Amino acid sequence: MEKPRITILYGSQTGNAQDVAERLGREAKQMLLSPAVMPMDAYDVAQLPSERLLLCVASTTGQGDPPDNMKRFWRFMLRKGLSPDSLSAVQFSVFGLGDSNYPKYNVTAKKLFRRLESLGARPLVPLGLGNDQHPAGYEAALDPWALSLWPAARQAAGPLPPGVPPPTIDAASLVQLGEPKYKVTLLPPHCPAPSAAGTAEGAPPPPPPPPPPAQPQGHHLRQPHPDVALPSEQSAQSVHVSSASSPAQTPTQPSTASHEAPSAPLPPAAAEWAEAVAMAASFRRVAAAASGCPPQGPPSSQSSTHAAQDSLIVNTGANQGHTIAYGPWCPYFARMLRNQRITASFHFQDTRHIELDLGDSGLTYEPGDVLAVLPRTPPAAVDALLKRLSLDGSQHVCVEPAEHNAATAAAAAAGQPVVAFGTVRALVQGALDIAGASPRRYFFQVLQNFACTELERERLAYFATAEGRDDLYRYNQKEGRTVLEVLADFKTATPTLEWFLEACPLLAPRLFSISSSLRQHPRQAHLTVAVVNYTTPYKRQKRGLCSSYLAASKPLLHDSSRTTTTTDAGGGEHSELAHQQPARTSSQQHALASLQALQQDGTPSNPEGSGLGPDDVPSAGIHQQQCVNGVVGSSHQGSDASEGGVERREFEQQQEALLGLGQGALASHGCFSGTLQQAGGAAQLSGSSSADFDGSHMYQTTTGPGSQGRVGLKAAGDSVVVAGSAPTKEGMHASKVAQPGNDVEHVAVWVERGALRMPPPHVPLILIGPGTGVAPFRAMLEERQAQAQATSTSGTAGCTQGAPNNSASPAPCTLFFGCRSRAADFYYGQQWHELQDQGVLLPPPDGLVVAFSRDQPSKVYVTHKLREHAACVWSLISKNGASVFVSGSAQQMPANVVSALEDVAQEQGGMGKEEASKFVRQLELTGRFCVEAWS
Repeated sequence: MEKPRITILYGSQTGNAQDVAERLGREAKQMLLSPAVMPMDAYDVAQLPSERLLLCVASTTGQGDPPDNMKRFWRFMLRKGLSPDSLSAVQFSVFGLGDSNYPKYNVTAKKLFRRLESLGARPLVPLGLGNDQHPAGYEAALDPWALSLWPAARQAAGPLPPGVPPPTIDAASLVQLGEPKYKVTLLPPHCPAPSAAGTAEGAPPPPPPPPPPAQPQGHHLRQPHPDVALPSEQSAQSVHVSSASSPAQTPTQPSTASHEAPSAPLPPAAAEWAEAVAMAASFRRVAAAASGCPPQGPPSSQSSTHAAQDSLIVNTGANQGHTIAYGPWCPYFARMLRNQRITASFHFQDTRHIELDLGDSGLTYEPGDVLAVLPRTPPAAVDALLKRLSLDGSQHVCVEPAEHNAATAAAAAAGQPVVAFGTVRALVQGALDIAGASPRRYFFQVLQNFACTELERERLAYFATAEGRDDLYRYNQKEGRTVLEVLADFKTATPTLEWFLEACPLLAPRLFSISSSLRQHPRQAHLTVAVVNYTTPYKRQKRGLCSSYLAASKPLLHDSSRTTTTTDAGGGEHSELAHQQPARTSSQQHALASLQALQQDGTPSNPEGSGLGPDDVPSAGIHQQQCVNGVVGSSHQGSDASEGGVERREFEQQQEALLGLGQGALASHGCFSGTLQQAGGAAQLSGSSSADFDGSHMYQTTTGPGSQGRVGLKAAGDSVVVAGSAPTKEGMHASKVAQPGNDVEHVAVWVERGALRMPPPHVPLILIGPGTGVAPFRAMLEERQAQAQATSTSGTAGCTQGAPNNSASPAPCTLFFGCRSRAADFYYGQQWHELQDQGVLLPPPDGLVVAFSRDQPSKVYVTHKLREHAACVWSLISKNGASVFVSGSAQQMPANVVSALEDVAQEQGGMGKEEASKFVRQLELTGRFCVEAWS
């Protein structure tokens, strides 16, 4: 029979609202309805007046904001020209997800419910509100709300056909399994290639595509989509990279040129990861279509810049004549350049400074944007899951929706059949979150049908009911149990692959604020990542999937010499991250061009064609080098030092060099030990050094007494090598730079629009970022630094401090940073002081204000410092028109900052409490107070 349609729309930031919507979709099938489940922004709002049954699930993010994937829908709903009876044919209800700790608790759902009513829609049941603060979470309100919803929805859908019994509506019936929504077909080893039009129903399924060709450095993973032209079906899941060294252009239309350049092989681990990400992109289209949602892909190519209505930044890069739009359907594989711990070794928190090479991708970003990172499940976890479910990881499979619907029909008509091909290992590795997220209640509901012992069946069935909700929360969510851990506890429950795909959480990208300015670090993106590591209530150690993956990844550049230990005035030691100045002189550009020429043909030459010898290139023009020396012992040889005896001083030196080549970088790292000879007050050194390029190649060199610092180029097999020596305070050292090995990590990324937008350069900034919340502010300050450098270069005069700056010179900024102690976690401390010296930050005491919460008996936080510096803060806001930016944990910090600013307005502005509250609210409404917070 033809079932009445019910449209279920969700606005979800973290996946909870999506999970609720999918649950309602499953229950709708039990009610003999035909559900279509999709994000609000994927829905054609022109169809809204013709809907009969509508359910909306909406979470509230940030400081009362709608989720990113419902912002366009919400803007449309707020149009003033909509008729008050435009939705009179629609019956609806709304369920909201929020946190009662916030003053704008569930404000998105409340506004949506009222707006639908104001447009004439009729509620089926009252508004439902889930609260994260409830001991059982939002499901405490969802369960009774759903039980009241379905009788009303079933009645509104109209009478059932004769002979069809009405569905049973109770808690037990709603947790019964229906049919799986995926069809999984095992493929034979050899079968014909797939047709671009798909396969007919009942025909043998097509085989998987050939393994993707792989590329060094940056990699483009491309998936078929109507808006992005592909050369052929066979290459739809291939990995590509541009060989051009110039920045990629952004055409207004995708190119249809074919890919002809041969592909160089990826490192094996990266190639396997690329295959998994390709499979995941295809599977996400299948998952969307199976829920009745049009499969998502890249937005129209005309939206290649920051679009006001989109959170996703559609960056396009020219790749062998093709236009590639990056996103979850097509990430860019960025080589990891650097992975540096920036907290002291004794500190409990491991925080990383990570630098990624964007190569020739054409990816661009602005300060305040975020980088989406696909976490990589450890291979050992994938192996464990395959073994647990008795699956062959090398088996090729075809996955498609089990039922045909409007979404699958539309995709087939467009020549884009919704089907995923690949190995089981690639599917598990790329698409499923088996070692990070805790499974939802539905996972236990599915498992109970496959348990082989009565004890396990009873326990799983109990967890799947409303009565077992609290115990499930304590066992599962509060303990952070993963899918693998649950399967280990319920050893006899072995679901089929179809059901496992439906119940297992999908692998979601993690979003990190970009902590660099593209103007200061061309073709790079920096991240500041705190590794998640905590103890559960039952004393189980848990680590974050994505942060642990990034922290454990091997970079191109070794990190030993990037951290130097300095001693502050109080005698305490703290770690600093050395950073490079990006500006290059003409001689440096000449040297880089010479090396690029050498890399192309192996012949040392400069752009003019004359020979380039080993002594002709200044070391500063080729590479920037960091060294750390440590004397490990000394001895004296000879009768008397005053008579020319030799004092032997052995020392170890950790060294590395970075060489920028446009497309990437070359590097070396290693140790040096030598003998220092004292002769008449002069220091001479002879010694040797060794470095590890890729785990297998070593070198040794010796520098003679009295040598001068030199560097040169030469070819060594398939590598470009820089050989050189340079003075140190201990004497001389030698260094070489060679191409990296094959085990450097390639991270799947794309750029998304962040919540923070920098104002024009003449607007002062008040930046409040404790901990890793400082990441976007490092990007903003580096951007202001670049603006100041550009102004200085053009000869523009600077502004007068304390006066409104309406010239081209950027206004100074104030940074409020908070951490535990100067010695443990003063992130980027050296860089902040340099920015202050350069005038990017106001001079002391107001430009750099740090709250070291544990360096004194009483705890001090950034909000205390805001009140201490109230005069400066008020002057910048009230007289100079400063914008205030806040970034950090969503728990209490944003509300505490608001309270501190209200106190500043009362103390310095002479306002009353209510007036001060309105003043801060007005800053927010005018875009001068912006918050980026995460839970």
